[in-house]
Amino acid sequence: MIMKKLSPFKLIIIIIIPIFLIIFSYYLYVTSTINNYNALIYPGVNINGIDVSSLDKNSAIQKIQSHFEHEVIERKVTYLVEDKEYSLRLSDLNPEFNYEETIDLALSYGKDLSLFNKYNLIKTPEPKTYDLIVKYDTKPLTTITKKILEETSCDPINATIKREDEKFIITEDSQGKSIDYEELINTSLAQFRKSSVKDVVIDVKINYISPSITAAELRQINGLISTFTTRLSGSSPERVTNVTLATNKVSNTLLMPQDEFSFNKTIGSVNEANGYRESKVIINNKLVPGIGGGICQVSSTLYNAILRSNILPTERHHHTLPSTYVPLGLDATVSSNYLDYKFINTLTYPILITGYVTNNKSVTFNVYSCSKLTETQYSILTDVTDVIPNKTRYVKDPTRPMGSQEIDVKGTKGYKVDVFLVSKKGGQVIDKTLIHKDFYKPVDKIIKQGTKKSYPAFYNFRSRDPFNHNN
Repeated sequence: MIMKKLSPFKLIIIIIIPIFLIIFSYYLYVTSTINNYNALIYPGVNINGIDVSSLDKNSAIQKIQSHFEHEVIERKVTYLVEDKEYSLRLSDLNPEFNYEETIDLALSYGKDLSLFNKYNLIKTPEPKTYDLIVKYDTKPLTTITKKILEETSCDPINATIKREDEKFIITEDSQGKSIDYEELINTSLAQFRKSSVKDVVIDVKINYISPSITAAELRQINGLISTFTTRLSGSSPERVTNVTLATNKVSNTLLMPQDEFSFNKTIGSVNEANGYRESKVIINNKLVPGIGGGICQVSSTLYNAILRSNILPTERHHHTLPSTYVPLGLDATVSSNYLDYKFINTLTYPILITGYVTNNKSVTFNVYSCSKLTETQYSILTDVTDVIPNKTRYVKDPTRPMGSQEIDVKGTKGYKVDVFLVSKKGGQVIDKTLIHKDFYKPVDKIIKQGTKKSYPAFYNFRSRDPFNHNN
């Protein structure tokens, strides 16, 4: 039998039709599979760990609701803070579970994809988690968190040191504690959002804060490293009072390495309200009455004690007139408005400054630190390099009688002074450093001369009018 040869067209039809039927069948299967999930949640979806795959909206709501409202809501969170415990239940927060909105989000998952991407997501699910939308009354949570903070948090306490009865008295330091409020709130809410019915224990993280001054550091202060005294001879009781007040303000000042000292900040406002009295102060090259006279002797005495501990000033000014209580170049004048004495503790150890007035006759400052520092001794050398004579000037004074004189400004010579810090070890000079050059300008002596004329008492300066008979 001879078979009839098929035409190419018929052959193509025979091949294409089966393929089309296969593709069309697959398309119908894919569409049918996707359509089956139109009202269902795609596989792989969970809410707070509870599987809601292939459930419709109502079924998913029932499943989530029964779990949260009957089991999860009673779970308890216990906070462990050192040796204390605090607890809170989810029910204390009066939670409002938004099941419908959460399930709507789960239902919408994957529904906006293309046809075959939807199918692939159904056949090869990818895990997708949604958190149950919940509204809490967070007041109970904030209340317990604040309570934990109040009963746990504390500031660090620095060690302190003072000198009494020739002994160092040191109080111990203690660490501070802090808790991150926001972190603890967020951690608590994260635990409440979980679907687990098991109670939870949270070890509250405590941040420990070290004090800036420790007792161990202060125990390094074990000896006197420098001292300086100036005399108060000739001082009025008012001046001694001022010196005593300022000295007491400075006494027992502790400076850690790199701490800065300001004399003005330390003694505060110099006024009558703080007990300061009127005494002689230098204004316009003259000694005149003013509140706080004698304060500069305190700053100058301290300056010399600090210099001898090998600490140089960051701010220091000399007087316009040479001082009587310290050599030239060793004074340090201050004014609360614009002149200060400042220094930074450049030593590797803390220092303790004490000061006292002895029998109203002298003022002393001692500097204490590590006794190792005394292996090197420090002294001050001053060198007056030039003396400039002053002049005498006469100024007419019409308020004084003719021929009379009065010294208005005593005047002083001028001086140029070089000041050196000398370092010795084992009695041998190992260094000599120029600290500063001071120039005390000469101040002219000013004498007031009276120019006021005197007349006899009967002389009448009133002009007379010869035509006025009433004169």
